[in-house]
Order: sequence, then structure tokens, then C-alpha cells
Amino acid sequence: MDPRGGYRGGFTGWPRAPLQQSTTQPGLVPNPIFGALRNGNAPSPYPASRGLYSRDHVAPNSGINQSLTPFQQSQLSAATLEDDTHLGPFNRSSYADGFETVPFIHEGFVPAPGHEDDDDGIEAPYRLGNEKASASNYDQDQQSDDDYDFEWDNDFLDGLLNGDNSSDDADYTEDEGDTLDDPDEMMFEEILDEDEETRPKRGRPKPKPLEGSLDKAFAQTPDDIPRKRSARSSGRKARRPRRVPKERKRGRPKGRQPNYAKPSPEFQELTKLANDAYVRGDAGAAIDYAQKAIKLNPEIFAAHSLLSEAYEQKGEHQKAVEALILGAPTKRDKELWYYIIEKIRGMRQTAGFTRHARLAFESGCLAAIIKMDKNDWDARNQQLEVQSLLGENYYSRCVKQCQKMLSLRPHDVRILTRMATLGTATPRLAKIHLVNVLRTFELSIAQFKDGEDPSTSQLDWSLLNVYLDLLDRTGNYARALCKARELARWIQGRAGETFWDDHDDDREFDAEDEPRRAATPEFSRPSDSVAFTDTMPLEIRSKFGIFRLRQTPPQLPEAMRHFEMLEPGNDAPNAPITDYGDLFRAVADALCDLGWHAEALRFYEPLHNRINEEIGLRSYLGFHSCYANLGLGANADDLLPVFLEWSSEDVKDVAILAKFFERQGMQKEARQRGEMAYKMNGFRALQAVEYEGLADIQKHFFEEKRRGRGSWRAKKSRVRKHLKTLKDVTAFADDLDGGHDAPVSLALKPLKEGLYLFPKRKAAKQGSLTFQRSDIENFAGTDIPLDAVDQRLFQQRLERIAEEHEEELKEYKKQHREIVASFRRLEEITPAAENGEEDGILEYVSIARELIQAYSAFDLFYYNKKDRFRSYFKRVGKGELWKGGALMCLAVADNNKTDDKPIPDLSEKPDQVPEDFYGIHFDKWLEVFCSYATFLARKDDVVRCFSVIDMCLRTNVFYWSRDYSEKLQKVRLACAIALDDSVQAVAAVRWFMKTYPFSTDMFRLYSDVSRMCLTSDGFSSSVALKYLMRYIKATDYAMLLPDQRQLYNFQGDDNTTWFFHAVTSGMIDKVKDHDPALFALFGHAIAAGGSHNTALNYYFRAYALTPEDAILNLSIGVAFIEQAAKRLSANRQHQTRQGLSFIYKYYHLRVKDDVAAHCSEAEFNLGRIWHALGLLTEAVAHYERCIALSDRVKQDAKAEGKDASEVEDFATDAAFALQQIFALSGNFRGALEVTEEVLIIE
Repeated sequence: MDPRGGYRGGFTGWPRAPLQQSTTQPGLVPNPIFGALRNGNAPSPYPASRGLYSRDHVAPNSGINQSLTPFQQSQLSAATLEDDTHLGPFNRSSYADGFETVPFIHEGFVPAPGHEDDDDGIEAPYRLGNEKASASNYDQDQQSDDDYDFEWDNDFLDGLLNGDNSSDDADYTEDEGDTLDDPDEMMFEEILDEDEETRPKRGRPKPKPLEGSLDKAFAQTPDDIPRKRSARSSGRKARRPRRVPKERKRGRPKGRQPNYAKPSPEFQELTKLANDAYVRGDAGAAIDYAQKAIKLNPEIFAAHSLLSEAYEQKGEHQKAVEALILGAPTKRDKELWYYIIEKIRGMRQTAGFTRHARLAFESGCLAAIIKMDKNDWDARNQQLEVQSLLGENYYSRCVKQCQKMLSLRPHDVRILTRMATLGTATPRLAKIHLVNVLRTFELSIAQFKDGEDPSTSQLDWSLLNVYLDLLDRTGNYARALCKARELARWIQGRAGETFWDDHDDDREFDAEDEPRRAATPEFSRPSDSVAFTDTMPLEIRSKFGIFRLRQTPPQLPEAMRHFEMLEPGNDAPNAPITDYGDLFRAVADALCDLGWHAEALRFYEPLHNRINEEIGLRSYLGFHSCYANLGLGANADDLLPVFLEWSSEDVKDVAILAKFFERQGMQKEARQRGEMAYKMNGFRALQAVEYEGLADIQKHFFEEKRRGRGSWRAKKSRVRKHLKTLKDVTAFADDLDGGHDAPVSLALKPLKEGLYLFPKRKAAKQGSLTFQRSDIENFAGTDIPLDAVDQRLFQQRLERIAEEHEEELKEYKKQHREIVASFRRLEEITPAAENGEEDGILEYVSIARELIQAYSAFDLFYYNKKDRFRSYFKRVGKGELWKGGALMCLAVADNNKTDDKPIPDLSEKPDQVPEDFYGIHFDKWLEVFCSYATFLARKDDVVRCFSVIDMCLRTNVFYWSRDYSEKLQKVRLACAIALDDSVQAVAAVRWFMKTYPFSTDMFRLYSDVSRMCLTSDGFSSSVALKYLMRYIKATDYAMLLPDQRQLYNFQGDDNTTWFFHAVTSGMIDKVKDHDPALFALFGHAIAAGGSHNTALNYYFRAYALTPEDAILNLSIGVAFIEQAAKRLSANRQHQTRQGLSFIYKYYHLRVKDDVAAHCSEAEFNLGRIWHALGLLTEAVAHYERCIALSDRVKQDAKAEGKDASEVEDFATDAAFALQQIFALSGNFRGALEVTEEVLIIE
């Protein structure tokens, strides 16, 4: 600790209040990182950054006592960081054993009076094992359980088959299921120690694999799995096989010996009776006696073996195997489990013992063997084969099994290749396992390269081909190309020729030395035996070309050098295309995807003419698009018969065909494929290809389904999604003020006409009613004449609803009266509520809650927000009307006629969309919702406040109205600021940014709103960063010229699909130029997360556009100093000087206009920088100049007519900092003088 109060450990964070900025002159974009770098009077979002505005706060997660002054906190932080002491790593010495958590009770212990039962409820935190699952391990368990139940045996066996039963485990997922029943799932992932591991003999290792290559593994049937153990003949008892005894030392072995249970006399008698019954052929009696014996002593295997033999004698082979499985855990004998596996494989399949069940039993037995001996290669090998036959749900287990086998034999190429095949079998599996598979591959490759001769090494072209396939899936083509060159060079025996890496092309693999390879100064061919080109297979060469093609920008000429080796123009019978059709397809698809259509046709055409069976649907679509894009329409039309005759069981292919025909204008064929895909549960597939006819197909099948189902049900599935939100909105709080001690009643005040909400009711049961035209002139239960409806059919349906629901219509009319009365009452009490009168607020909230319930109960508004609201008379199944909408309209019309008011339009399809609900305009309904949310925000009721806003935005009335949505988002923004909810505030601003894209004012609003919240959860969240990054990418894309855009791959990536929507929606057209406000805002967001180096990239992009902006220079300077404080740079002093250069540029820009407020701000911020760096002498000088400017600041403000509260004077902040410096350095007189002169409030 420096005597002057500084600290030698370098910059460790801001010691107190943050840098300040005057609001007299607007800056570029306010930076929420700094407490008062604001463009307005908004407070800082960080408690520690508020300085004198919030001295009772400290930085979040700082761990510093809040009673310390800010400067003392900085000193404590510096002292803490200077200390290199830290907690050591976890080790056994620091581990609290589970046995120590249970009290010891020694012999002779007598508990104190009244404490005899204190330890009865304590359970040991350890367990010897699952007694049930292991059937009482013979080596450890000595119990005899009279409650043993054979029903548990069946449950245990069912568990082996149905372990992945989601109905039993609601939380079960496929990923979780991948690790079930894995004996090694708790093992640490083993990292091979190259020093200690025993290397196998050079060459291919010779394990005991199953017959069959990797490519044929999936084609094997269970009967094809080789049997490593010879079948044993069944006898009276299953005897343990003889073993060659291992040589061991004489005497009793060390350690605790197992306690063997003595068979009880009853057990011996039952076993004798069972044995006698078995000898005389009475299998039933033998089974009964054996089961009773097992119930007495389940830990003795002999009884289980006898029971199995009895079942065999009876012909029940499956039960015989089950008996052995239940008894096998009592004997730790691998040979017994192998014997059980042989018996399982020898059983014939039945309806109750399917192929899948047999494989599941085998897998369980092999898992038991591996649990006993984790190094049993044979068991792991068979487990891998069995689980691979069980299907895709077991592939994850297979991958983990391969990884464990490779930890035993890292040089096993078959297992390495099998792991890659299984781990990338589906996109989901590739997403889960690709990283780990690549890591394992690279470990094995490193061992292959370590000291092995390339000519005899197992790292050959085939293994490299698999490895490059994995790298291709990662999408990192630069790394893939680098690895491909390095390994290809090693396989050719040229590992030392690293000088080729200095060239950005693949000249070392050219077909001839001239001209490029010979032009390399380091190149010299010592003999013709050195391989460069001839030994490289075409599979590897095509991958080289594809990797070159997918660089950014694409390297087409270099890629074509490799592709030309396929000889696409060769028409000879033995041309490469006859053997490498798959390579032609891959090359053509890659060229087509990147827009090189003419080059792609060179490979598509020979493939189509000679071996078109190699072309899939997506390749044919690319083939067609190449012709179309090159203006060869006739050639493209020649391919149409291929698509018309294409049949596929893959729903994605059918959806792609539907979209293809739709683009070709062949609507009939498109509709046929679209309906076929929809019937195959291909809704999402049609959505993915953006099939435009999906809405019509949905409507068609929806009507068909409703006609088959019958009458329309009012409660739809989408309405149920809103029940929880509605419950949050309308639930009575225990205390609206936020307390829980004295609940406040929210009951309605007495009204002349109280609000009525009709309860849930069921329609009265009636007999079958046949509609007949009567002579009634009015609708049933109303005074509305029938001729008020012009359309004949619509009139009949409306009259039918009125007749069938006459009692319910009365309830709707009564509810209409009550809703009107409630709105009238709200108008009366609104002024009192807005003025803060408690009674008025409580009454308003109560009435509004009831109105929200009535509005939310109307299903027509919520059944689908993406379907515009056009009328209350919506058609449903069988052409019937929506009952709720029809009854509501009749009720309002009848009440209006009674009150001599205009009758609303009762047309089925009115010329103007209805703008009211129960006769109340939607504007008033929205006003009630917004006021309700505002009052809840005043009472700090966060959940209900934002729930009511979300509920409103889900209605199709408000969702499609920009004015309504904008008003709701404004209310959300206001409530979020009042409730200090940064996430909701940012959500509201993002809506405005989407509505007014690429607006500089919206970027400033984003920053300002975040500064007004004390917490910054939403400002720099991952979602917000992605959102802002998309704006930057869209701006960069818009600024590119059309020919420049072709050099970059903006298509084919799920992460860039938003580019398509941005372009098609016309949002890109709103980009006029690069906006420095956007770059600065993104830099602030990244810097808030601590990534100052990354933030500097975007700060400098803004700096290139506005180098004279003071705030931007300050942000860059602080970012440099913050980065230097992390001790992550090679030259911290240089970074600090860089930061100071920008800080002083900010200082000169701020003081050059000689405005007192700006000068005061600049002096204070520069003092803060020196204060943070520990150079207190410099800091004191700037603080004193800041204090001296206080009188000028006040005079200027008074001249401008500002109130004293509006004056932004940093003198008190500077005086407080001076006080701390003087006090901590021992200058108490100076501290007292500063306090008396500046900090005393008169």
C-alpha cells in the first residue's frame, strides 16, 4: 500500500464514483458503463457507478463491506488482488468423508436424559449397494428378508427392457437415456498419459473383434453376432467353470474379509426337497421349493441355479434365463454372465421375447461384466455391437463405449472409424458428439504420428478421409484445409517440408512439377520415389477442392485444379465417373450452392447421363437451378419428368417438391405434394421450405377435421395457454402495497349497478331440435326483427342459435348492462385514482380486474393472434357460427333497441371491421388495461403488471394494430423503468427498433433506457448482443456492392436465415450509411460484459466516422485502461498510455468551447482516471480545478433560467474524492477544510 493512499498493484477497478459527463451538450451515444456518461439526467444502471447519487451502494458481487467509503473499498480490492494466496485444489485431505457426518455411538455409550432418540432419524449418507438390484451380494450382505417378493423380480426384469420408459419418468429425455445402465458413466474421462501407457506392437493391433467390417455392422442380424463362448450342455446344475488357479502368496490375505452367510436349516431342507423333486422330474414342486429357499436366503446362488434348471426342465426357457440373471449378481463371475448370454442367444424369438428384448438382455449382461472388469475388451466389443443393433437411441452409448475402448487401445482404427460413423449418424447426434469425437480422433492421430513410419502406420488415406469428413461437419474450413495439408504431407513422407505452408495454394499437390512447384525456391526432387501427387486418392483431392471453395472469399481457381483431376469431360468407358459418382455429386452440389452454375453443370451433366442413380433429390434441384439461372430453360424443362415421377417416404423431400412445383407455377402438383407432406405430419417441413399454400392446406384439413368431429368446442387449445397469464393478471394480491401483514380488501365499492360476470355454465339439455321456419318476426328472446339480417342462410343460423341458447342470451344481455355500468363508474373514479387517492386506486383496480376477466373469457380474441379479427360472426365446424360472438352481438343489439340507441351492424361480413366489444370501443378497453398495469407498477406488483400487457398483445385485435401495439409497448417501457426491470425495458425498446429499423434515435433510446435502470440484465444479455450484431451485419451487407456480395457466403447457414427476411421485407433498403451510434452502442454492450478488447473493435469503427466525438474518445480511453488492468496484455504500460492519449483528447475536446459545465465534467473525469491509476498528485490537481469551477457553473445555469436542482455540478463529487484522499493519507486538516467548504449543506 502506497503511503499516499495509492496502490502499486496497478489499476484494479474504479475506486469510487464513475466518470461523469455533463448533459449540456449531447454526446454520440450514452455509455451505460459509466455512471453519469449520460445524454440527459438519467441515473446510472449500476449501483456502484452512481457516485454521490447513491453512496450507500457498492458494486454488485464486490464482496466489500458497504460501510466502507468507495475509496477504502478500492484500497481493499487492490490489497486483495495483490495477495497471491488462493484456495488450493480439491484433494482428499480437504474432503469430508460421509462417515464423519454420522455420529459414532461407542459401546457403553449412555445418552443424556431426554436425548435417547436424538439419532434415530439420522441416516448414513452411504449405502453398500442396491440390495434389491444385486439380489443381496453374496460377499457383503448377510440379511435374510422374510418380505422378499418374487413380484419384484418381474419388475426388475421389465426394467431391463423398459429402462427408457418416459411414462414412468416424466423427466426422461433421450439424452438422459443415453447414459442409463452404463457401468462407466461415473468414471472421469480418461486422458491418456503418453509416458506411462504401454504402446502396443507396431502395426494393426489384434484384439478379439466380431466378424464383419464397419460398413456391414448395421446390416447384421442378431444371429450374425459371433459367439465368443462355446455353448455349454445343460445339466442338473449350472456349475462354475474350472479356472486355472493364479499363483498367490500363502497365508490370509490382507484387508477386511467378506462375511459369508450361513445357510439356515430351513434353507437346506428346502434346497434338498427341490433337488429331490428335480431328480424325479417334478419341475413344478422343484420350482415351489426353490422359490421358498430364495426367499429365505436370496444371497446364495445355488438356489437360483436350481430354480433355473427346474424352469428348463419344464420348458420355460425365458424364465430359466431370468432366474439366472437374478442370481448372477450374487457371484462375481464373468464366466457365468457369458454363459447367460449364450443361453439368451440360443432362445428362439416369440411374441413375448422379441429381437429387441433379446438384445436388451444381452446388453444388460454385458454391462454387468464390464462393471466387474472395466478392461474386458471382449465384453466392450460385444456391447458395442449389440447396442449398435438396438437403433439410433443407443448410438450415444456406442460413442461413449468407443471412447472408453480407445482409452485402452488408442491405435484401434476400426473402433475409431466406428465412433465417427455412429457419432455423426444423424444431425442431432453430430451436434452432441462431434466435438468429443474430433478430440478423440486427434489424440489417436497424434499417437500415430509419434515415431511411426508413414509407410507402415495405420494413419493412411482412408483414416484421413474419415477425419476430413468430421472437420467438414464443423464448418471451420480454414482449419480443415490446414489439417488436410499437414496430414497428407505426413502420409506421403514429407512431414519436414513445412515451407509449403508459406504458400496460400496447393502447389505441392499439383500433377506436374512445372510451373508452380518448380518455382518454389526450397523445392528440389531428390528422386522419383518421393510422392507428391500420384499417391493422393481422388476422395482426398475432392475434399481439398471443396475446402478451397468454401473459404471466405471462395478460392475457385485453386478448387478447380483439384476438381479437374476427376476428368469431367472424359467420355471413355473407364472414366473416373464410373467409380467416383459420389465425388462428382459432392463437387457439383458444392459449386451450385455457392453460385458457380456453369462449373457445376460440368459435373452434373456427366453424372446425369451415365449414372443418374447417384443423384438425389436435392442434387437434381441444384441441377435444375443451374440450367434456370444460366437461361437454359429448355434443358431445365427436360428435368421436370424426373420430379413428377419422384417418390419418397421422406417428408422433407415431399415438402421440397411441393415448394419446387409452387415456384414453377404448377399449382396442382404443388398442392398434391403439400397435402401429402401435411398428412405425413410435415407441417414443420412445409414451414421450413416456406410453402405458401400451407395456410390453405391447414384450413382445408381443419374444416375436414371439424366436420368429422361435430360441433365446435368453445375452449380451444390456444386459449388454455393464456389461463396461467390470466391467473397472474387477475389474482387477488395479499397486499397491493407489497406487504403481507395487513391484507387490504379489494372488494368492489357499492354501485348503483354492480359489475356482473356470468359464471361458467353449461347449455341446458334439450331434445333434438329440427329447425323450421316459423312466423316469428323477431329473434328468439329479443326484440330484434329478423329482417335486420339480409342474408337468408345467415339469418337462419343466427335464429337457430338464439332459439337453442335463449337462456344464455339473457345472461349476455345482463352482462352487457353491467360492463357498461362498470365503464361509467371507472370514468367517475379515474381522476381520484390518478391523483393517488388510495380508495380510488383500490376500486379502480378491482373493477379493471373484473373487466379483464370478461375480456379474456372471449375466445374469439385469443384462438389465433395471427388470424386478423374481421367479424364476430366467424364460421366454425359444419358452417356454424361462433356461438359466443353471435350471442354477444344479439345481446348488445337488443339492449340498444330497448334504450333507443342505434342497432349495430349484424352482417356476417360487415364492410367495416367492428371496433367495439360489448358496445365499448377498443380504445377504452385498451385504456383500462394500460391504467391497470400502471397502477400495479405503482404498487411494485411486477408479475401482474407485465402479465396484463402480454395478455393484451396476444389478442388478434391489438396484435394487428400498430397504434395499439405501440401504446402497449410505451406502457411496458414506462412500467419497466418504474419497476427497475431492465429486461422488460429492453424488450420494449427492441419492439421500437424493429418498427423503426436503423433509426439513430432508437439506438440512443436503447442506451438511455438501460441507464435509467439500476440493474443491467437486459442491456448486455446474449439475446441483446445477437440482436445488435444482426443490425451491424445487415448494415455491412447493405453497404456492399452487388458484385461484392457474391464473394461472401450469405446463404445455406441457419444462422443467416434472417438475412433472407431482412432483404425480402425491405428492411435493408432503410440503411443509408454506417451509423456510428450503432457501433458505439454495441461497443458499450460488449464492454459491459468485460470484453474490452472486442469492444475496441467497434469503438474504432465509430471513431473512423466521428473522430472528434468526446464521448467516444472517453470510451476508447477507458476501454484501454480497463484492459490493461486485467494483466492480460504483454505491455500493460503501453496500453495505459494508449488509453491516456484518448482520455486527453476527450479532455481537450471538452474544454475547448470554455463552457463551465463541460470543463467541470472534464476536470472531474480526468481526476477520476488518475485517481483510479493511483497517481493521487495528478488527481488532486484536477479535483481542485473542478471545485473551483463550481461558481461559474451555477452562474451559467442561473443565466439560462435553470432551477438549482437542474444544475449539474460535479464539485461535491470532486470534494468527496479529495476528502477520502486527504483522510487516507493522514492530511486530516485538508480533509476537514474540503468538507467545511464544499460538503456542508447550508
